[in-house]
Amino acid sequence: MQNHSRPIQSVLPAFLTSVLFIIFLPIISFSQEFWSPTGSVSATSDVFRLATDSQDRVYACANGRAVFVSDNGGTSWTLSLFRGDAFWDIIVTSSDDVYLAAGNEVLLSNDQGNNWVDVSQGLPGADVRSLGVDAEGRLFAGLYGAMIYRSPDNGNTWQALTRGLSNQTVYVSMAINSQGHIFAGTNGAHIYRSTDHGENWQRLTAGLSSAEVWALEIDTEDRIFAGTGNGVCISNDNGTSWSLAPQTEGMVDVNDMTINSEGHIFASNNNGGVWRTIDHGNSWENIGNPAANGATPWGLAMDTQDYLYAGAANGQVYRSTLATVENTSSFFPINAGIQPVNRSSVEWGDYDSDGDLDLLMVGTDGTQNYAKIYRNDDSHTFVDLTSAGLQPVINGPVTWGDYDNDGDLDVLLTGYDGGSTNFSIVYRNDGAGSFTDLGMDLVPIGSGSVDWGDYDNDGDLDIFMTGWNGTTSYALIYRNDEGSFVDINAGLPGVRSGSCLWGDYDNDGDLDIFLSGWNGTESFTQIFENDNGSFVDINAGLTTINGSAAWGDYDNDGDLDLLLTGFHSGAPTSTALYRNDNSVFVEVSSGLPGVGQSCVAWGDYDNDGDLDILLNGWDGTNIQTDIFQNNAGTFTAIHAGLPLVKTGALAWGDYDNDGDLDLFLTGQDSDLNIYSEVYRNDGGTVNTLPQAPANLSSSKSGSDIILSWDAASDSETPVPGLTYNLRIGTTPNGEEVKSSQSDPATGFRELVLPGNVQNMTSWTIHGLADGNYYWSVQSIDNAYAGSSFATEQSFAIGEVPSAITESASSIDATTVTLNGLINPNGFVTTVVFEYGISTGYGDQVAGSPSPVNGSTETAVSAHLTGLTAATEYHFRVVATSLVATVNGADHVFTTLADGSLPTATTTGATEVTFSSATLNGTVNPGNLSTTLEFEYGLTQSYGDVITLLNPIDGTDDVPVQAGLTGLIASSQYHFRVMATNAMGSVSGQDQVFTTLADGNVLTVTTNSATDVTSSSATLNGTVNPGDLSTTLEFEYGLTQSYGDVITLLNPIDGTDDVPVSTELTGLEAASQYHYRVVATNSVGSVNGQDQVFTTLADGSLLAVTTGAATELTTHSAILNGVVNPGDQITSVIFELGVNSSYGDEFTAAQSPVNGLADVEVDASVEGLNENTEYHYRVVANNASGTTYGEDQVFTTAMNYPATFTLDSFTDFPIHENADEYSVADYRMFGLPGSIDLLASEILSGNQSEDWQVYWDNGNTSDYLVEFNGSSDFQFSVGRAFWVINKGRLEIDGFSPTAPLNSNNQVELPLHSGWNLITNPVMTSISWATIQNLNNISDPIWSFDGSFHQAYNFECYQGYYYFNTDGLSDLIIPIQSTTLTKSGRNIEDPEQWQATIILTSGTHQDRSVQFGVASDASETLDRYDYRKPHAVGALAGISFNRPSWDAEYPVFAADMRPMHVDHQLWDFELENLGNETSKLSFEGLEQIPSQYDIYLINIHNGHAIDLRTEPSYEFVASSPRMKFTLSVGSAEQVQNYINNITPETPFIGQNFPNPFNPSTTLSYRLPASSNVSLIIYNVQGNIVSVISSGSQAAGWYEVVWNGETVEGKTMSTGIYFARLIAGDYTQVIKMLYLK
Repeated sequence: MQNHSRPIQSVLPAFLTSVLFIIFLPIISFSQEFWSPTGSVSATSDVFRLATDSQDRVYACANGRAVFVSDNGGTSWTLSLFRGDAFWDIIVTSSDDVYLAAGNEVLLSNDQGNNWVDVSQGLPGADVRSLGVDAEGRLFAGLYGAMIYRSPDNGNTWQALTRGLSNQTVYVSMAINSQGHIFAGTNGAHIYRSTDHGENWQRLTAGLSSAEVWALEIDTEDRIFAGTGNGVCISNDNGTSWSLAPQTEGMVDVNDMTINSEGHIFASNNNGGVWRTIDHGNSWENIGNPAANGATPWGLAMDTQDYLYAGAANGQVYRSTLATVENTSSFFPINAGIQPVNRSSVEWGDYDSDGDLDLLMVGTDGTQNYAKIYRNDDSHTFVDLTSAGLQPVINGPVTWGDYDNDGDLDVLLTGYDGGSTNFSIVYRNDGAGSFTDLGMDLVPIGSGSVDWGDYDNDGDLDIFMTGWNGTTSYALIYRNDEGSFVDINAGLPGVRSGSCLWGDYDNDGDLDIFLSGWNGTESFTQIFENDNGSFVDINAGLTTINGSAAWGDYDNDGDLDLLLTGFHSGAPTSTALYRNDNSVFVEVSSGLPGVGQSCVAWGDYDNDGDLDILLNGWDGTNIQTDIFQNNAGTFTAIHAGLPLVKTGALAWGDYDNDGDLDLFLTGQDSDLNIYSEVYRNDGGTVNTLPQAPANLSSSKSGSDIILSWDAASDSETPVPGLTYNLRIGTTPNGEEVKSSQSDPATGFRELVLPGNVQNMTSWTIHGLADGNYYWSVQSIDNAYAGSSFATEQSFAIGEVPSAITESASSIDATTVTLNGLINPNGFVTTVVFEYGISTGYGDQVAGSPSPVNGSTETAVSAHLTGLTAATEYHFRVVATSLVATVNGADHVFTTLADGSLPTATTTGATEVTFSSATLNGTVNPGNLSTTLEFEYGLTQSYGDVITLLNPIDGTDDVPVQAGLTGLIASSQYHFRVMATNAMGSVSGQDQVFTTLADGNVLTVTTNSATDVTSSSATLNGTVNPGDLSTTLEFEYGLTQSYGDVITLLNPIDGTDDVPVSTELTGLEAASQYHYRVVATNSVGSVNGQDQVFTTLADGSLLAVTTGAATELTTHSAILNGVVNPGDQITSVIFELGVNSSYGDEFTAAQSPVNGLADVEVDASVEGLNENTEYHYRVVANNASGTTYGEDQVFTTAMNYPATFTLDSFTDFPIHENADEYSVADYRMFGLPGSIDLLASEILSGNQSEDWQVYWDNGNTSDYLVEFNGSSDFQFSVGRAFWVINKGRLEIDGFSPTAPLNSNNQVELPLHSGWNLITNPVMTSISWATIQNLNNISDPIWSFDGSFHQAYNFECYQGYYYFNTDGLSDLIIPIQSTTLTKSGRNIEDPEQWQATIILTSGTHQDRSVQFGVASDASETLDRYDYRKPHAVGALAGISFNRPSWDAEYPVFAADMRPMHVDHQLWDFELENLGNETSKLSFEGLEQIPSQYDIYLINIHNGHAIDLRTEPSYEFVASSPRMKFTLSVGSAEQVQNYINNITPETPFIGQNFPNPFNPSTTLSYRLPASSNVSLIIYNVQGNIVSVISSGSQAAGWYEVVWNGETVEGKTMSTGIYFARLIAGDYTQVIKMLYLK
């Protein structure tokens, strides 16, 4: 169905619609008054109706024709709408749509009142007095004397409801019950009811005390309350009968009613203020007139937290100081008699170790300062410990902590005395109620925060403190060096009035810090990571705030979340909850009130296992103090009934040991009353203690000790939510090293804190001295109750024992004795031997003696039995003391086998020559593994041994032999075989042989064939004739049987090796041949070994391809290629150098290669230079010649650092006057790396006054998002923004580099559509490199007042990129490579491309191109790319092509196919001004000379020959104009020009519309006509005649100045322009806004 809604234009500029109205600072406490005024809404109009939405926005409907909106509880109001009609009613639907009864219209806002839309078309024009909406979304409107109307579609259409209704009645109120029954109150006709969604109505009168029903309300049980002219009437039977509610007779003229979450009804009336019933109307109480001056209360509304709002006749809105629900909490004051204080600090702690919590407190009552300890006696009364002698201070924190690990709680106190003296004091608890000032040299400060924590894991508490001394702010860390405190000069920014907290947010085992406060200029909030004792800002992106903060794992996922409250820039008060997502802090919606002068504390008051929040402070209007219950991560106020105080302190603590958390509270209320009170929790749910941890263990890492345990469990707190409390001492049950601040015997927690190692199940302690240590750990639940301590464990620090494994002895088949040496080095040491058939061992046996002690070596041993025969065993000695376990070296032994000695027989030598022989024998191994040797020499003493590599086994005789070389000619040698197994060694008998004399040895070697072709080859060999005449032959053939012989003609002689060869011809192609050389002399014939070769295939060629280099690093690469050897043995190398002259050679790993198939070859190259371009190619050589692969290029990687140094500036245009700034002054800007900063953090001053930032979300509409402080505006990897700034923007500092993927590339996240991106690395990269790497063709665009394509991707510069290919990430190399530019280059000489240039005023757009290409198409192709959009209106050119892409139809390039005789390019100009504009062109000379080129102005038909006039100047007839380029033969171009006149008259929509004061109308005529252009009003009366008379064919534009023919200015409204041309008539509608 068509939507007939129309926009309502605000008459105020956008920047004036967020005006902060007056805030009334005094807050009236509940004990004095029910009401408190909010910020002023309207000084003159009744606030007639109020409404609230699900986010507690308040909408105030002033009958003086204005709507105001507040999103902060009424502290400030924003004008949403102002117009000339009376506003009668306003309602909010369950989806937060807002409907307004505005005069005779219904208006809708679905964006919190920012914009309003008229949805009243179909209503009769009478005043709309009441509105209602049912559960199914049907909208009802009660009218003045015109029935009730219903809309089923959010106001698009309306239907009159007439059955049973009177059209003379005024329907002034409306309510709908849970069954969908509708009740309509009237002014004089009682109430009408419909039970069928408005189809039929019945009048209800029975029992109604008045016919005037101005207000209706229905409770959760469908009781109906009617506010009449004479009190409140109630119906319990669906309106059939009514009775006047008791005590309401005085309520004359009830104006409005509302209901809270408990069903309590509130009613306002003319003479009695506001009334309330909490018992369904049976009784009523007057809760007073909210207006002190007695102004009549009108509209009422209730928010989701049950705060009541009332609008009054004095233009003021009032808010209840408390929620209107009853206090159902279980907290009750015990009247502890504690000194009331303000500007205070408090903490629970059992200072006297008697098993209950005492109180530590500082503060002032306005006349005197205090610092007190209150002892909790057995009866749970609190006694002032006057002996404590602490320095009275104000504005200073105080905290318990056992700094000296003596098992009792000491005190750290800072603050000032109310004058000029500041203090920072550590008090030692001396027992018996005495505390001694240690005189530590700490900087005296006040107005700060302190916290104890062991940041260096040495077991004692260090100090973190902030504050100021009247002139300087500080943030200091003092290291505890055995009871003295040393400033570590942490380099933290000094702050005051904030919070400093230790906390291991990243669960890496050391304490990080949270720091917030006021640094003298602005609020500061940050988290610093503990980096081995240095503290590094993690840029967590937290709300800048100075106030109270607390760590707490509210979602029980095992890491610390963060709660912040206080004051911050941009808003008076704030409360922010951050969830820790793997060390990234994400703000979550908590529902908590924003407060300053505040205090917060986590604690599980209801024992349901999750952390609740205790919070107080001032929200800018009212004081808040309440407990907020944690319901799965959302927090709901329990309305605990606590005093409403600020500038005080809060603390949880189970002071009465009844298993639930009580609380202590101090502070000052709005009447300046001061409180110090303990509240007892009588909730009834008792906490059970958690289980103690199990499986405690210790280990050593270097000089550190690592203590570990298993996670514990608890009935209430989930396992990840438990924390752990560690104690370490030098005596059993002692805490001399690390204090648990719990009772070691019972586990009672002496501090109301999580465990001292948080949720870690292991902890590392540094720097312990030599000695024995004892330790244990307990678990702590979310109610801060501790388990008993686990069974105590011990470890030692000192010299480790030494362990030396000695050789085994007494080895037989099944038994052995293991041996070792142990030096205990002063600690009792147990000894075992580990043994087994591998180094995994698997078995162990105690050593003897064990344990051993002392500082000298002791021999230890162990006897093993039951071993497996003939098996190799591994063993080692292991020594364990409290210091460490030490393993001796691995040793092996082999048990004897079950078997016999081997037998050995020496047999005769064979193959005897003048220098060599083969020795022979036979051995039976006796069923055992047996090693073999031959002894030989010139006598029977032998002297030389040759060992056979492979042992033998089994029961059979085995022939064995060994070859000897290097013997002496003509000499007798002795030899014998020797065999050895597990049973022993045997020798064979002696044998002899005599070597031959020199010259009698013939040796023959067959060598590889060479010069192999498809039909020939050269056979080669080497022969030593042995000093005898020797004849030579080569046998060859297709098998090893050969078959063919070629005899060499000349015999050879001598004693040298002689190379021999012969050439074969007539061979078969592609065939394998066998061959060998044969030599014969007087000694005999000797055959060389068999060799093979394969003839080449006919026409086989050597083919070479150079591949891309891979595995590039800073100094190495792998070169690749492919070689086809052509079935020849081919050597392969790579040539490499910094240019194509190369210079270095590297042999391929596969060289030489052979065969007919392609062979992949590579070479690994080392020692290259970083970030250097290299050339290389593959070179192959064989018998066919040398072939070179093509040249390839690669660039070695650059060294990628961990951080970038940021050092850049961007100059923005500077203008003297604010109105001189324009869209052209914006720039796209980004930062390299992965810095976690909001855009606002690099800019100075105020948003909208000094700077502005936008982000593009890629949508087709509403794509530009104004800076709102969300994570969308963080400088994540590759993200850029639109930025405008007053003057230069300078950037310096450091940024972490962007993370790399497995290919050493950066992945830049993309969304669909347009993306604002920047280079995340510090190296300029050609866009062509990125296009090739990502297989994309779209360009990137830079902006310097107009758009330009960019060819290099630079850091700090922002770019627009359109994600045509739907990529999730853009791959960015960390350096550029030399690649040809991809995408849309036009290189064919027959192709051409030209640029259209628009100059309008001082602005020029040259971003649009048109032309032809061989592979282009008439539709969208790779040459056609989209045009980016600027921040606002900017004169420009574009091709509008919705048929190509309906969502993103604006293009900057349109390329067409070649060889088309006539082409038309339609393009548009937009955002043109009144000055002269010019179109010019570049590249027209590329267009073939046979073509004409014409520019046609579609508005007036003017055609310009661009061959003779290459530019065209004109004054824009409208901000948007259309042109056509016609390129083709002269005849075709002229035919087109002659036929562009329209076929019918036409009038376009006026521009602008709506308009004020004038608008332009355009129309065209196909032929000469008598023309009339007349303006009419909605009554059909003629207002003005614009044109009249005969006009020729063509385009016409006229301006109407909004005046009548008499020259009078028209009023706001709808007007009609009517064009009459001959028989043709057309009408358009226009809207004039005055």
